[in-house]
Amino acid sequence: FHALGVVLVGLLGIGGGAFFAPQVHQIGLMLAVAIGAVGLGFGVARHGRRGPLLIAAAGLVLMAAGIMVPHGIWEALITVPGVALLAFAHIRNLRHCA
Repeated sequence: FHALGVVLVGLLGIGGGAFFAPQVHQIGLMLAVAIGAVGLGFGVARHGRRGPLLIAAAGLVLMAAGIMVPHGIWEALITVPGVALLAFAHIRNLRHCA
């Protein structure tokens, strides 16, 4: 899943303005929320830790809320903290597994 993000970011230099269209952000957010939710399910089943689950769930809620607002500053103000929470939960889980 991480490789997909690298490819998409790499294509920004090639693809031009198409990647800045609101529909691309909405589809990307929907995919990220879906993939994050599946990953959370597997993580809880495997590790049984609820702390990262709660943090990540809060991040996913913010990301999902970002899909429902118009494209622009409000979308960023809602989704960026959601992504940060999801990343923080992921790091906490990785530290527990190491």
